[in-house]
Amino acid sequence: KTFVRPVLEYGSPVWGGLPRGLADELEKVQRICCRIIGIPSGQLPTLEERRREASVRELRRVMVDDTHPCQQFLESSRRTTYQLRRQTSSYKIPLSRTERHRQSFIPRSLNILQQ
Repeated sequence: KTFVRPVLEYGSPVWGGLPRGLADELEKVQRICCRIIGIPSGQLPTLEERRREASVRELRRVMVDDTHPCQQFLESSRRTTYQLRRQTSSYKIPLSRTERHRQSFIPRSLNILQQ
């Protein structure tokens, strides 16, 4: 767990929006490793869950740091005096024309955060 998982998760906030087939391959590697070391695979969180958590954690770090280079990609939403819906983030999810952009770090992480 200590040796394999860091390799599987390195940079996951950035590449976390990978296609389902590749995500399944990573999950398969984790299951094989669990079987080899004798840990029930259901005992560990899935790599997908961990990638989502890492993405949200990194996005929150970006949101707090006003000097972070990714701040230029975050657009604040307009605040009103009333709230019709619960808002968890003060940033708008950027419009995406392609699936590749939709699965990139900022749009994907904001979407996860607002779920």
